[in-house]
Amino acid sequence: MTPEEILKRIQAVAEAEDDDFEHLVTLSGLNPKTDFVNADLSGIDLRWIDAGNFNLDGCLVSRGAVSKSDAGGRAVVVDVPFRERRRPKRDQRKAFDMTLAAHSAVKSGRLDEAERLFREAEAADSQNAACLGDFAWFMHVVRRKMDEAERLYRAAIAADTEQVVNLENFASFMLSVRQDVAEAERLCRAAVAADPKHANALGNLAWILIADGREGEAAELVGRALEVAVAVPDAEGPVILECWFYRYAVYPEWRERALGEMAGLIGAGVRSPGWDLRGVVARGEALGHPRPDLLRAVAAVIAKEAEADTLAAFGDWPKVA
Repeated sequence: MTPEEILKRIQAVAEAEDDDFEHLVTLSGLNPKTDFVNADLSGIDLRWIDAGNFNLDGCLVSRGAVSKSDAGGRAVVVDVPFRERRRPKRDQRKAFDMTLAAHSAVKSGRLDEAERLFREAEAADSQNAACLGDFAWFMHVVRRKMDEAERLYRAAIAADTEQVVNLENFASFMLSVRQDVAEAERLCRAAVAADPKHANALGNLAWILIADGREGEAAELVGRALEVAVAVPDAEGPVILECWFYRYAVYPEWRERALGEMAGLIGAGVRSPGWDLRGVVARGEALGHPRPDLLRAVAAVIAKEAEADTLAAFGDWPKVA
């Protein structure tokens, strides 16, 4: 059998719907013990083959057979991985059910159970961007297993390159955990491109730029984020609070009003638990903020690292009725 004939057979197998390996081989008319071994396929790159239902990444000589060359330069098949490499079937319903159950476990403090449920969700549907993103956030923020979190974030974004929440969360991870400003900015810009009126995406991009010393570029983004967020204040309270903090930190013309806005929001119970404002605080201090002590104290309250009543010790903190 010529290499060309084998290619046609491989393509036919790759496009088949059948899950049964032996049946596929029979239908293809290929004999793995002779056809692949005897045909000289060395040096042929078949990665153009549309593998259909197969996940055959990494096969160089054939996307249907992993081969190596013997001493004579002939292709010797060491595996025909159709049954091993067929893409797993997706069970979206189970993935969502397991993810919801995992969130419930997190809320009740059953973290080991939550991780187990998230892993079941991933096993049920390894291409579900929403479920993978939630699992990534859990490993990042709750479990603090950063390498695993990064793997999951990358898988989530590979599954859906325009899901804004995953792009934002991974941007936060890349800035706060990996200190990779360029990648964090790229991810945030991708989020804004996917949804130009997403308040949190706009605010997060501003957050990155301010921490990087580009508050001039960030000013418009802060304004746009607030414009969008104030239309749904109950849903976007944390974004509104964050943006007023940015204005208090690095925009002197907004400082007086920002104090009042933040006091009202904090008094109403609005917070952004765990939000890393260190970069914004550092930039504010570098620009000569007149009250760096208050700046740091407000940042701690916003991130829910301190109680709101700690701000009463500052005489210029507005009293909210």
